[in-house]
Amino acid sequence: MDQNDFFDGRRYISNKFSIYIKTIEMIPPNPIENKTMPLLLIKFKIKNLRMESQNEMISWLECFQVEQGGKALDIEDVSTSIKTSSKRLFNSETYDRNKGIIAYKLRNRKENVVLKAYKTNIMKEVSVRTIRMINKDYK
Repeated sequence: MDQNDFFDGRRYISNKFSIYIKTIEMIPPNPIENKTMPLLLIKFKIKNLRMESQNEMISWLECFQVEQGGKALDIEDVSTSIKTSSKRLFNSETYDRNKGIIAYKLRNRKENVVLKAYKTNIMKEVSVRTIRMINKDYK
């Protein structure tokens, strides 16, 4: 069991791995794909501290939960939605295995999002970060 789990709002450190959140962005709805709500896009970098190979997405989901209005947000498949967006958002040519990207479907544009960090394996809450949402009018 990890005893030293730590999250300061940007860095998560455990005995297994460390995760550094690089950016948190709100992506406008995509009318071409009939999407009506924006996405919360989180880009992060992971460093494995043990010899075990572990997928960056599994590592993220093992220690974070993203909520809005007290309910967990659904994950959006980034393989199509984000990759078809501008290259600034997702540049697959510079993407490497140590970087992760995850997108969540927002319920609304105004309500803040809560990022909860948990101890791996026991799901005990370590820390909470509030992400303030800025209401933007997308055209």
